[in-house]
Parts: sequence; structure tokens; C-alpha cells
Amino acid sequence: MPTIRLFALALGIGEPDDGHILGEAFSYAGAETASNQSTAGTAGLIGQRNQDGLHTRWRFAMPFDVPEIPGTVTAVEFGITIQTDSSTLRDFEALLVAPAGFVWPIAADGNRQANFAAIKAAGAAPLGVAFDTGAAGFGGGVLRTVEIDPGVLPESPGILTLGIVSARDAADDEPSDGNEFVTIRTGNQALEVNRPYLDITYTEPEPEPPAADDESEIMMVLED
Repeated sequence: MPTIRLFALALGIGEPDDGHILGEAFSYAGAETASNQSTAGTAGLIGQRNQDGLHTRWRFAMPFDVPEIPGTVTAVEFGITIQTDSSTLRDFEALLVAPAGFVWPIAADGNRQANFAAIKAAGAAPLGVAFDTGAAGFGGGVLRTVEIDPGVLPESPGILTLGIVSARDAADDEPSDGNEFVTIRTGNQALEVNRPYLDITYTEPEPEPPAADDESEIMMVLED
């Protein structure tokens, strides 16, 4: 069966196109309502950190431009490559989500806080686990893949936004002092092999049977 590979779109550096959103404050709850954007570039952060009482919560969103699929989709695989693992405090699962109502471009005075919250809220019903820092062999340069429900694809060609959030962050599981985050490679990577991707596998439609007139002509040829 044929497969189409889509790469995450490259994001602008800084607002309003950067999908790397963080919250930071001197209280864990305060970091949830103090969203900001960070210059992600070729890498972005997922997870949490408590640095002497300064709490940071990192989430990431990435857009995919989904074309019309010429058949019936049977499988969708998401893949992402790890840059570095800085989760020295605790291991965690990173949830792949489809945040409802996510809006591009992200604007500081408009939808940024709502987008930040939407990524977390979607963690209640994730598409799957994008990666687990406690898994065997986990580390920098490792590709992680997960099969997801084809129903997440848009019904017509358009942008599909996927997000990643730490399961601990989504559950408001506050870390003690230390690092609990991972750096991922983004759609801004120069080499396609390093970019997040979607592999969409589909079955091609059966060819249409010949029209009635064509069948008559075929029979006439056979009789002759």
C-alpha cells in the first residue's frame, strides 16, 4: 500500500510563528498562567523544571499541511527525533495530542495562553505516547514512533496541529528541584531525516468497471 510522508512545517523564530510555548513563574500554578514563547529554532523543549523555586513548563505544537489523500487511510505513524535528554530528576512520558481550538499564528496578546492551555487539556485524551524517557535506549539522536488514529486527520485538505506535553505537566505533577525535560528536533532542521513526520498509509480505490456502452463494444469485438 502506498504511503505519503509529511514533515512538520518549519516555524518562524519567535512570535507569531513559533510553536514552542512555555510558562514560567515562582510558583507551579503561576507558571500555568504565565505563558511565553521561546525561540525554538531547530530544537524545542518538552517537560518541566524547578530551578531554586523558578518553575518552567514547556510544551510544543507543530503544524502539518495535509493534502487530499487519494484513497482510504489505513494507518498513520508519527515520528520524532530526540536531541538531548535532560530529565535527570524523574523520567516521564511525553504525550502526543491534538489540541482542540489551537490557532495559528500564536499571538502574545490574543491566543497564546489559550493555545498553551489547549495542549495541556488535550493530555486528558492523548493520541499516544510520543516518547518515554525511561525506555531502554532512550537518548539523543533516537527516533521514536507511535501509531495514531487516522481519524485525527482533517476531513479535507488543511493544517493538522499536533502538540506534545509531559504527562506529569498535564497532571499538574509538580517536580522537586531539578530538571525534567527533553529537547526535540523540529521542522526547522536542515535535514528532512531529523524533522517530525507523519506517514499516512492508504489503499488506492478500485478501478471503476467499464460503462455499459463500453461493455457492448467489447462484446462486439469478441463476436467478430
